[in-house]
Amino acid sequence: MFFDNDITIILGIMLVILLTFFLSRFFQGKIALSISFAIVLLLISFSFYLDYKSKFITFDEFASEQLDERKLWRMTIWTYDISSDFPEPKSHATTFDEEIIQKVLDDFSGMELKFNDDMRREYEKEYCIEITSHNSFSFYVDDHYLNQYEILTDTNHLQTIRSLVEGDELNWEEFD
Repeated sequence: MFFDNDITIILGIMLVILLTFFLSRFFQGKIALSISFAIVLLLISFSFYLDYKSKFITFDEFASEQLDERKLWRMTIWTYDISSDFPEPKSHATTFDEEIIQKVLDDFSGMELKFNDDMRREYEKEYCIEITSHNSFSFYVDDHYLNQYEILTDTNHLQTIRSLVEGDELNWEEFD
């Protein structure tokens, strides 16, 4: 949350007292107190609105600070068996082909995401994508989630990944 509930309440009470004190110099007691409560209520409502809005991002915003799309060096795709309690790696493949990397990123582009506080184990996904540009950027993804974000848009974001897994374009290393 934007503010912890206890801190919000304490700050709200302190703000009402301070505002009432300052407004009482210009208005009578009840009017000053009413104005103070109204201001504090608006500020608290605005802080909850900001907290709510901060949970929504796009994939482009998610990746923008960590990924330099002008120079994509390498991408590794990991596949996982998620049928057990702890996901086991099934296979992985690496490509240096910038066109393939860009195609995967294009599948994710514009995707709308919502942060999910309840998603504790973000690695329990079908795929892990590691992309290296000026630094390393990785995320876990399946049909419904990307790390701790719920995928809100109806996209076919795994289209290229699945075609690479099923095809022979990449050299896949299988795990036993």
